Amino acid sequence: MALFHGAILKSACAQRLLYLSRCLKHSVAIRVGDAEPLTLTTGHMARFASGAVVASTGDSAVLSTCVFRGSASESQPGQDFVPLLVDFKQSAAAVGKIPTNYLRRELGQTDADILASRVIDRSLRPLFPPGWTNETQIVVKPLAVEEEADVVLLGLNAAASALHLSAVPWLGPTAAVRVALLDAGVPLSASVAGVAVGLITDKDTKRPHKVLTDISGIEDYAGDMDFKIAGSSQGFTAMQLDVKIPGLSRQQLTEALVSGKAGIGHVLDKMAVMLDKPREVFKPTVPVIESMRLDAYKRQALFRAGGMHAKTIEAETGVKISHEDDAHISLFAPNKQLLEDAKALMTKLLSETDEPEFAFGQMVSAEVVELLERGAMLRLAGSGRPIFVPNSQLHSVPIRHSSASGLQVGQKTTVQWLGRDADTGQIRLSRKTIASVDLPSRTPRK
Repeated sequence: MALFHGAILKSACAQRLLYLSRCLKHSVAIRVGDAEPLTLTTGHMARFASGAVVASTGDSAVLSTCVFRGSASESQPGQDFVPLLVDFKQSAAAVGKIPTNYLRRELGQTDADILASRVIDRSLRPLFPPGWTNETQIVVKPLAVEEEADVVLLGLNAAASALHLSAVPWLGPTAAVRVALLDAGVPLSASVAGVAVGLITDKDTKRPHKVLTDISGIEDYAGDMDFKIAGSSQGFTAMQLDVKIPGLSRQQLTEALVSGKAGIGHVLDKMAVMLDKPREVFKPTVPVIESMRLDAYKRQALFRAGGMHAKTIEAETGVKISHEDDAHISLFAPNKQLLEDAKALMTKLLSETDEPEFAFGQMVSAEVVELLERGAMLRLAGSGRPIFVPNSQLHSVPIRHSSASGLQVGQKTTVQWLGRDADTGQIRLSRKTIASVDLPSRTPRK
């Protein structure tokens, strides 16, 4: 049974936002228990959107906008589905990081962003009215994110509120809830179970009412009450009551609560027999996301030629590799075993580009492969790939052509190892510290 834990968006607050959104900036604060209040603000940002809401709690804030094509009374012929597009995009600036690469800063979408978009889509799509075929787009963009904040839930609340403020005839609003199962390894503070309690009334009999526990569909249809109760061994955590009669007596409500408590206790006992605590290790079928540090020159080898190596790994193992930042890559695998297979294949593919490493400042032997105008191509002993050395590092005095350094193709020379460039990972070699060779003699001018 699903275990629910989360915040509840009150419909009255959303209706109030709908009225105030046509005016200036307004906000509504919703407090749930002792947690930070959830604040919904409209009229301040993205005013040209059909609906726009900033949801914030603590120091975290998420902007959600909603736009749609056509008018609310129009429908697109020939479509039998809801053309809904949800785009969740978390920028690095929201967590205080500004990558130097523009593509990684603004255009890249990670696997976590795609999954967040799907969560929001699956939660909102069922609440669109039948026959709604207008193209609808929801953009969710975190503006500021605390370290421990769950921006997906915050974004879902913002998206639901933005839809409710728009002209879309949406059957909302809804709120994000966290479904946690011990089988998934989530460390819950207590196990939670839920039960549905029903009521049958008949004033013409000696027993005017009967409380039913764990009602079925026919009992819900024929009965007078549907009372959903969730709770733990310490008490109730959530309730939802639907009645078909004018009201409930104190006795009826008391019996329903007592019956619900007994039903929850029965379910918790069964759960404890099956699994009394969260799993310490995830199941083998659980998808895995891992961040791996990779040197710059190895990242170039992995993604060069249109990402040939990365696409090979994805085709053979099903593991998707993407950039995370300037020093890390992200691996998304269907399970732990495929992740290990992908890492082994990556090591094998990148071993083809491995080059010898030396201590900084060490003198090593190299062979001249080619002389170019801007420098020379040298091949180190034990390395198959030539390394470019610019003219500024070929001699202690400035030269305009590599041939002026006195080197010749096929010649053996000694160079100094200066490590790798911090940004590109290119090997740095120099002959400036070696004893200068004699430059070709020049004819003095008369």
